[in-house]
Formats: sequence, C-alpha cells, structure tokens
Amino acid sequence: MLQNRHWIGLSFASSHGIYLVLILAMSLDFPDPFLNEQPAGKWLVGGVAYLSIALMALTLTNAPPPMLFTTPD
Repeated sequence: MLQNRHWIGLSFASSHGIYLVLILAMSLDFPDPFLNEQPAGKWLVGGVAYLSIALMALTLTNAPPPMLFTTPD
C-alpha cells in the first residue's frame, strides 16, 4: 500500500473533484435546497477541505510547483 500511496492520493483527490463538480452542477440546477438551506459555516468548512485536497494533489505530482516549497527572502 505504501508503494501505491501516490496513486491512492491522486484517486482520492480526483474522486472529490468529481464530487465537487456534481455538487456545483446540482446547486446551479436546483438552487433552492442547496443555497438557501445551507449555513455559511458549511460552505466555509467545505471550501477549506477542498482547498486542502487540492494542495495535497499538487504535492503528490512528480514535480510540485516550486512556489509551494520556497522560503521568502
């Protein structure tokens, strides 16, 4: 399992990306139950979670962007 952790992490991120696209599509097609009945805290926590998943996926690639690992001068 440790040998495949790269692919497991990328599949986790891609499945959550697909889930995010479906949530956004449903909220655009049927805005009443999604946008009106959800408190702002859920959107904030969900946004932070999806941001952390996206950052995880960026660091799992073979060549992560150098801006993630540079120190300010």
